[in-house]
Amino acid sequence: MVNFKDENLIFKGIIYEDDVKILRDHLNNIAPAEVTFDFTNSSDVHSSILQIILSYYGLYSAKFVYGETKFTYQKVIEGFGKIEDDCH
Repeated sequence: MVNFKDENLIFKGIIYEDDVKILRDHLNNIAPAEVTFDFTNSSDVHSSILQIILSYYGLYSAKFVYGETKFTYQKVIEGFGKIEDDCH
C-alpha cells in the first residue's frame, strides 16, 4: 500500500506491481519536487516499483527513510547512487 501526502510517499507492507500506475502518475504530477520515500513500515517492494522510484531519483531530488531492518530494496536504492557516481 502506498499513501500519498504531496511530496511524501509512505509505503506500508508489501508493495506490489498493482501500484505502478498510480505511483507513476503521482510522481509525474509532482515532478520536479523533492520527494520523500518513506519505507519505514515496508517489508518488500516489487522491482517495477523500484524502477519508477530510481528513475525519479535519477532525474530529481529524493530522500529515503528506512526502518530498522535492512531489506534488499534498500540495498538496491543505496547502490544506485554509487553506480551513478562511478559513471560520471
